[in-house]
Amino acid sequence: MSDPTHASVALNAQAHIESAAFLTHFDALVDPRQSGKVIYPLP
Repeated sequence: MSDPTHASVALNAQAHIESAAFLTHFDALVDPRQSGKVIYPLP
């Protein structure tokens, strides 16, 4: 039987890798918004 904690850690690691890949893909985009008005940055 598999350890649920191990499975959770594995899923979390996979999610982190996918998030990093997503952010890297869009890293070259320039944010056209005025920096003083940005509540949520692109990354």
